[in-house]
Amino acid sequence: MFKNSLREIFKMDHNASNRIFGLDFLRFVAITMVILGHGTVVLPPALKPAIQRYMLDGVAIFFVLSGFLIGGILIRQLEKGNKSWSDLVYFWKRRWLRTIPAYFFVLTAILVYTLIVMPERFPDQWYQFYLFCQNLLHPRPEFYGEAWSLSVEEWFYLIVPSLLFGGIALFKAKPKHMVLAVIFIVTAAAITYRYLLFEQLIHDESIGSFKELKKIGDGLITYRILPRLDALMFGVMGAYLLHYFPAVWRLWKLPVRFLLFVTGWIILYSVKRDNAVDFVLYDAVWSHVIKAGAVLIMLPFLSLFVLRPNWITRFITFISLISYSMYLVNWKVVLIMIMKNGIYQQFEGPWTVTAHWGMDYCLFWGITIVLSYLIYNLIEVPFMHLRK
Repeated sequence: MFKNSLREIFKMDHNASNRIFGLDFLRFVAITMVILGHGTVVLPPALKPAIQRYMLDGVAIFFVLSGFLIGGILIRQLEKGNKSWSDLVYFWKRRWLRTIPAYFFVLTAILVYTLIVMPERFPDQWYQFYLFCQNLLHPRPEFYGEAWSLSVEEWFYLIVPSLLFGGIALFKAKPKHMVLAVIFIVTAAAITYRYLLFEQLIHDESIGSFKELKKIGDGLITYRILPRLDALMFGVMGAYLLHYFPAVWRLWKLPVRFLLFVTGWIILYSVKRDNAVDFVLYDAVWSHVIKAGAVLIMLPFLSLFVLRPNWITRFITFISLISYSMYLVNWKVVLIMIMKNGIYQQFEGPWTVTAHWGMDYCLFWGITIVLSYLIYNLIEVPFMHLRK
């Protein structure tokens, strides 16, 4: 009985009929980039450039992919005639059951840990993390800083469906027209807002150096909610093209779709630059547009890419399935709470690289995967079942 219980706990649905390997692969790449980036803190400085040279913006990939998937759900729902406010609430309930339980569990664990172990670092505005507004009007706080992207996604779930359902009800518009209008309105608004924020920054005479400009610029633009909504809208545009112009989406023969896929990778790598001590208009405004556009042109190939299951595809799908939990726990929980503060008792200052950094790096990946595995099976999956 105990053995069967363990099998049930660790059961993973790799062969779900609604899974598309190409999208699992993209999610796998996104979370791998995030973990690689965070994991460099345990490595000797000489090794970091070798890893950073091949890293991409994993969060930007997540944004476009999320917009593509959620945009598709919304479009199908609207085209079926499910346009009432109760249908909107139903959509929100399904999304919240998917994203909030695991996040609230991890967030609560972090807050309780901080209150017990380091009460002086307990955030005064702790409740804002539960409302996803800690980086709505202000720069993201250092406490659980990686939660900034979750706030962007949750506000996307609130704003875009509200505009779609409200616009259809108010203007009696067809879903096809309203979706396109919302795509352009939200995208243009986010890009314009980034530009205005940047103009405000470069005319701030109190900022004395490019390094300071970079830090403030990231806080006000890169890691805030409203200036980053356009990345998700690029994904919605992909869903729009797939649904309303499937012939165009599929008209490109496989070699053309593959060429677009390769071009997207090349663009993502070519726009990389060392902006650690700089923050210009490109960094503030256009880099986000280019990266989102690069991911978008990769989707026609990836959304139709299917492979016969083997041990490689199963591993990629496995990481894709637990990627949300991996994002939640890898930095604050695993690196800081478990390893830095717990194993090495390094409560103050940055991570001190140890002589056995290789073991630390493997331990970081191992704990992250195992813990994410448990959260996925014990929290994510049961709440996803409630959606049915």
